[in-house]
Parts: sequence; structure tokens; C-alpha cells
Amino acid sequence: MNIIGNFTKDGENYHGSINTLPFSGAVTLEAVKEKPTENTPDFRFFTTRGRNNGRIQIGAAWKERSEAGKEYLGVRLDEPSFPAPISCRLIQLEGQEGFSLIWSRS
Repeated sequence: MNIIGNFTKDGENYHGSINTLPFSGAVTLEAVKEKPTENTPDFRFFTTRGRNNGRIQIGAAWKERSEAGKEYLGVRLDEPSFPAPISCRLIQLEGQEGFSLIWSRS
């Protein structure tokens, strides 16, 4: 288990940062207000890293539930510096106020 990001929740959205070898920066998970299909993500990941501090989408997240019944977000990140998309989970660890983005090799 590797923690690659830390987040706080602000209303429906999450704010935090991701730190990996190829990418490090502030990101926001914004709730998708209107979902045109059932497969549409529940959240979209944005960063302001890049040319002219423009918003760049680097991933998406879906609400999921563990076998034990705990809610978490299943995350798929696909940033140009990554060799391939990565899958992770945004969870609240026991005894923790914020949320951690956990990546593990499949």
C-alpha cells in the first residue's frame, strides 16, 4: 500500500495533492453534477499544472463500496507523464481526519 496523495473534503468536492515520481501537484476532485449515463464518473480530477495554469483533467473517480460495506472512491489517473493509467482508491483511514489516495500494484 502506497499513499500517493492526501485530501480534505469541502462540500461535495475534494482538494489535495498527488506526489508520484513523474507527477507532483495540487489537484481537485470535482463532483459531476449531471451524469448522462450510468457509467459516467461521479468525480473528475483536475490540476492547474501546465501551460498558463490552465485546468487539465488527469483522471476520474467512481463511488464504490468495499466487501465490508465501507464507501470509497475508485480512481483512475491518466496523466501524460505516466507510462500507463493507474488505478487507486481514495479512502479515509481509521483515525484519520482527511482522505488518502492509495495505490498498489496489481
